[in-house]
Amino acid sequence: TRLCAKLLKSGFDFLSDDKVWIGQNGVIYSFPRYLTIQESNADEFFEKLNWFEKLQFLINDKIVKKFVIKNTLAQKIVNKCFLINAKYFKVNEIVPEARTREKASLNKAFYIESFAPIEKPVVRNISPKKMAKIICTVNDYEWNNELVHMSNLRDILFLENESWGKEIGDFVAKEQMLIKQSFNNIDCRKIEVNPKEKSWDKIILKF
Repeated sequence: TRLCAKLLKSGFDFLSDDKVWIGQNGVIYSFPRYLTIQESNADEFFEKLNWFEKLQFLINDKIVKKFVIKNTLAQKIVNKCFLINAKYFKVNEIVPEARTREKASLNKAFYIESFAPIEKPVVRNISPKKMAKIICTVNDYEWNNELVHMSNLRDILFLENESWGKEIGDFVAKEQMLIKQSFNNIDCRKIEVNPKEKSWDKIILKF
């Protein structure tokens, strides 16, 4: 969300902050749900927090992160008290000048990896085949694995009915084929950055 907002302010159009629909021939369709403000990016959107959330954030950022040991019972208790609950906003509530497009053509793609030892961002070329594999892996982790798991459970519970597992499996296979076709022959990069780097928008503008 932090990166999305910065790019919108730099003049990019909006399709989605997280998920998009992808069609044949590399056409990307808009999925403009909302932008999410939570603990990890609240410093960038501090003005969107109410007074209590601002207090929660400051206590967590200035005290809890420095003095409470990670992965302890104390941290779990403190997190319940001081972590900000996720808040959802329409894109123009965050970036009033943002323009939402219905669709766009896919001609470039990149992904970002965080590496602690890196002092300056590094941009590397990767093959479209590898990029497509990365996208498919993310899809499986974020959505498909759970979908397959639930459909298999349903099949076990209702053995007499038609299998959903096969249908979902066929859907995932078709999705992967479509992604591979869409990413074929496009410019793909990997951007390696330090985890503390926040100027991702400037790096991407160069790309």
